[in-house]
Amino acid sequence: MFRFIRFENMHRVEFLFASDLEAELHPDEDPDLGVHSGEVLREMIREARCEGHYSHLSHPLFALFNGDVDTRFERKYRSLWEQLEDACPCYYVLGNHEGGYFEDGDKWREYFGYEETYYAWEYSSPEASITFIVLDTWCTKEEDGRLRINEGSGNQVLRVEEKEWLKEMLDRAPGLVVIFAHAHSWPPNCRSQDNEAIDELIDIVKGTYEEGVIHKHANVFFNGGHHDHPDCNKVDGVYFVDPIGAIHKGYARVIIDPIDGKMDYIGRFNEKSYLGLDLTGYSKNQ
Repeated sequence: MFRFIRFENMHRVEFLFASDLEAELHPDEDPDLGVHSGEVLREMIREARCEGHYSHLSHPLFALFNGDVDTRFERKYRSLWEQLEDACPCYYVLGNHEGGYFEDGDKWREYFGYEETYYAWEYSSPEASITFIVLDTWCTKEEDGRLRINEGSGNQVLRVEEKEWLKEMLDRAPGLVVIFAHAHSWPPNCRSQDNEAIDELIDIVKGTYEEGVIHKHANVFFNGGHHDHPDCNKVDGVYFVDPIGAIHKGYARVIIDPIDGKMDYIGRFNEKSYLGLDLTGYSKNQ
C-alpha cells in the first residue's frame, strides 16, 4: 500500500510516536515499574487535541504506534483509543504481541484496512518530500499463504517480497525517508542483533547490502520492542532511535523539517529527547 499526499507548503511535519502500549508487564520486569499505557494514551489525546499546555502547538498530522499495542485490543482501553483515533489519524505497526489477538497477519491487516502488513506513504510539496515506511518483521508466509505471526525475540523475519519492496522504496524515494519497525533491533555497532534477518534489514536500511553498489539509505529508523533501553545513534547516515516504551511511561512528539533536513525528537514523561538532529549529514552511500 502506498499513499501520496501533496501539500502546497510543507515546512514542518509533526507527529506523535509511541511503542509497546502493553496492558501488563513482562514476567521478568519489576512490578514496581507499573503499567503506564493508559496514562500515556490520555496525555496523547490531550496533545492531539491541543488542550492545556499543548494549546500553542499545531495539531499533529498523525500518531504512529510501533507495535505491541495490546491496549488497542483490550476492552478496558477502548474509549481512550476511540478518542485518540477521533483526534488524529493513527497508523499501526505489527508487533509480535499482536499474534495473541489475531489468528494471523492477514486478520491484523484486515482489521485496520491495510492492503498488506507493510505499507508506506509520502508527503510532498514543491520544495521537499518525505516518505514514511512501515515494516512487518514478524510474519512468516506458510505454504498455504497464511501469514503466521511469530512470537519472541530471535524469531523476527523479513519476507523476500517485503525486502525487495523496501529496497525499491528506498532507491526511488525523492527526499527524506523515515522507517518504523517493531524489530527488537539494537543500534548497529553496539551489540549483535537477534538473528540474521535483522542484520539483513539493517544493511538494507543503511544501503550497504550490495558491495560495490551505491544504494540510498533511510534517514531515520524507529525501533520498537525494547523496554527501558532509550537510545539514539547515527550510523552510516541513519539515526537509529529506540524508545523507552509507553508501558514504562514514555512517548514523543517528532518534528521534521524536510527542507532543512532537521529533526527534533521531544520526549514526554520518561522518554528522552534528541534535538537538532541533522538528517542530511554526509554518508559514504551518497
